[in-house]
Formats: sequence, C-alpha cells, structure tokens
Amino acid sequence: MDKKINKMIQEINQCEEKFLQAFRTSNVSVVEELIHDEMVYNNATGDVVSKKADIEGFKAANLKIEKVDCVEREIQLFEDTAIVTTVIYLKASSGGHLIEGKTRFLRIWKKFNNGWKIIGVASVNLG
Repeated sequence: MDKKINKMIQEINQCEEKFLQAFRTSNVSVVEELIHDEMVYNNATGDVVSKKADIEGFKAANLKIEKVDCVEREIQLFEDTAIVTTVIYLKASSGGHLIEGKTRFLRIWKKFNNGWKIIGVASVNLG
C-alpha cells in the first residue's frame, strides 16, 4: 500500500474511534461535528433518517451505556470517499429497558475541506 492510502486508512480509523468514543460518552457535539448536514441514515427498522432526526433520537434515548465495542471493521477507499463496514457490540439501558447485542453498520465517509464527514449510514441488528 502506498503512503497516501495508509494515511487515509489511519485518518478513517481515527474518525471511527472518535465517533465511537463520542457515542460511549454521549458527547452529542462531537457526534454532530462528524456527521454531514445532508447525511442519510437507513436504520435497522427500515426508516430513512436525517442528521437532525438522528441527533434528536440519540438525545431522546438517554442511553446509559455499560459497554460499547467495535468487534469488526473493514475500510474500502475510493479517492476522497471511504466505505466502512463495522460490527458494534452494545450493552446499555434506555428508559429501564435493557439493550444488548450486535449491530452491523455501513458508514460512508467523505473528505471535505474541513475534514472527514459521515454522509451515509445503514444498519442492521445482528442479535
């Protein structure tokens, strides 16, 4: 692999870790910073969600996270765009209900003048 590709993979891994850490700590401002304003999210229930709706849902869930880990990650690069497939294990509670299991995410990152931003997401629950 050439240096440019290695650097891009390193940047994407750093963005993914930053996003995951923000999720772990419920840091909404960092989550908002990493998501492009025009992001589209096809969630695990089949709904198409905007950035605004995704952030509002994140805030409203008021998750009490016990554990969240990335158990798998693959990155494919296409010039200024990266497709990341990842599996996240989450153990948390929301409104007294236990949430536990794995979810596969497909996140599309695009490099803009102000850095990498998530422009598309899809997820499916793995159980």
